[in-house]
Amino acid sequence: LTHQARRQYIDHLRNHREKFTQSKITPHSFRRAFANNEYNKRIFSGIERMQVLVEVSKAMGHERGEVTRLYLREES
Repeated sequence: LTHQARRQYIDHLRNHREKFTQSKITPHSFRRAFANNEYNKRIFSGIERMQVLVEVSKAMGHERGEVTRLYLREES
């Protein structure tokens, strides 16, 4: 699972390279961008909000959704 999450981070960085090279990138900003991208992708696909939080938490290697919420910028 950790290897899969790492691969997702690397792929996300590669696919969004322009956004990251235009501004200062930190590990936190990278994790925040990944979390928001994955969260929005799942929400727009119709998955229920709590299930999305669980899936994104697992992808980031978190045990609790509260930790993942720190990385998310929710509009609601």
